Amino acid sequence: LLQESDNAVIAMFKCIEGTTRSKVIGCIMRAIDGLLTDGGSFVDGDSVTVKAHSLGQKLILKHIHLLISQFTKRLTSDSKAANLDDDVATPNGADKVHKRNPTDGLQLNILCRVSELLVSASEVED
Repeated sequence: LLQESDNAVIAMFKCIEGTTRSKVIGCIMRAIDGLLTDGGSFVDGDSVTVKAHSLGQKLILKHIHLLISQFTKRLTSDSKAANLDDDVATPNGADKVHKRNPTDGLQLNILCRVSELLVSASEVED
């Protein structure tokens, strides 16, 4: 579905904002994780074989600068102040307890993998 329209990939990446609800971010992160994992690397005995860029990775590479830009927006200190999920849970703002978002680890993992993809793509071009 995503390969049919560049706009679908762009729209998915643009959903990564500082004010995006955690359930939406979770869905987006799982979709990006799937694109990164599809055809990535596999273990064969004791050796790890890395395939050439898969279809999912190619879709990410087409818009990788937008994805990194959206992650940058999301991870700024200003955007952390606007967590809609906390506002819905405690409408008065009283006694807010800031919990760690369960998608934080996945976001960091994906950002690292996207960075590696960008580096590997630039090495191939050189």
